[in-house]
Amino acid sequence: MSFAPVAAGLDGLDRRLLDACRRDFPICEKPFAEIARRLDNRDDEVLRRFEELQRRGAVNWIGPVPAPVSAGASTLVAMAVPKARLRSIAETVIRYRGVGHMCEREHEFNLWFALAAPNAGELYDKVADIRRRTGVEVLDLRLERDYCGDLDFPPSRRTPPGLCPLGTEANRPGRCPSLDESDRRLLAVVQEGLSLAARPYALVAKRAGISEAEVIDRLKRLLGEGLIARMGVVVRNQPSGPGADALVVFEVSRHAVDMVGERLAEAAWVNRCHRCVPRAPSWPYNLHCTLHGRDVAKLICRVDEEFFGTVRCPRRALLFCRACYGAYGEN
Repeated sequence: MSFAPVAAGLDGLDRRLLDACRRDFPICEKPFAEIARRLDNRDDEVLRRFEELQRRGAVNWIGPVPAPVSAGASTLVAMAVPKARLRSIAETVIRYRGVGHMCEREHEFNLWFALAAPNAGELYDKVADIRRRTGVEVLDLRLERDYCGDLDFPPSRRTPPGLCPLGTEANRPGRCPSLDESDRRLLAVVQEGLSLAARPYALVAKRAGISEAEVIDRLKRLLGEGLIARMGVVVRNQPSGPGADALVVFEVSRHAVDMVGERLAEAAWVNRCHRCVPRAPSWPYNLHCTLHGRDVAKLICRVDEEFFGTVRCPRRALLFCRACYGAYGEN
């Protein structure tokens, strides 16, 4: 596994492909043909582009994207890594199974990534093992609510399929739809990711022991029931320029954080917005959002004016992205 910043230099068609598929990858017999139809392009050109994007590291994975799970098997992790050890520690951590979307940010807590595990106990053990092996401060920032509903958490290869997503307040333990054996077998196969083939669901069907039509019908049903957050492309994001991507974190009172989070999530220039467990004294912040734009300073002013005019926010921090890394780990 190589460890290098995500490839840049995407052209217009590349970006259109990723925009079209990130949240809505088609569930049909020939999904790449459907993408080509949407973009008025040729089937073979779309497949060739995806192969090249995957080779260059711009596309991490295609398939069902799980939301953070109510069982607590997903978290955000931030590490305070000495600059001289940043590369070696990142190379160590990125090999853990379930690690995704690793990036370096300009802050004392400078190494960030998503982490998934089959259950809360294994997740706790994995964080503890990272802390023990690296010897640096590690923050386990468990998600309490995802206001945008599209965090790209990597599926753990050993995670039992069918965990209930946390994306809305309605999704609580014990309220997940039931899964039959065919559902579980299908999810176990499809969470490995879709192949870059003209009919990828036919390949899934062969491995799952059901028909292609049944694969498509079941995936549509599981998506509708919320057992799959979405079918999409997990992209390894690359900042579009200096200061063009920033994580802004706020300390907001418990009674106001959901109101602010829901409003922030509606802003076109907010990519992600979620509520996390604060970790005093190192990390008092409970509201995180990612801003995308050419002038983050102006966006921060808009946030202050539009969302914090009447809401008390004692502390705030701005963490610019310096580099993104990523492949799902192996351990």
